[in-house]
Amino acid sequence: MGSVMFKSALLGAIIGFCCGLVLFGVLGAGVGFLFCGVVGVLFGSLLLKSIEEANRKIVELERRVERLESE
Repeated sequence: MGSVMFKSALLGAIIGFCCGLVLFGVLGAGVGFLFCGVVGVLFGSLLLKSIEEANRKIVELERRVERLESE
């Protein structure tokens, strides 16, 4: 699951680097890289929480089905 945060941070950093480079030059590229990398980590953590919650609900439903099938 940590790979979700890493991919999100990497994507954010690449987007920030490209946008900063195009709009503001080299200094903007560095700032965009750092800022969007941090935003990517935050977005990845939110996405990770929702994935974990969905997995927990799926496991709970599977247990209910098994219990109903055994009755």
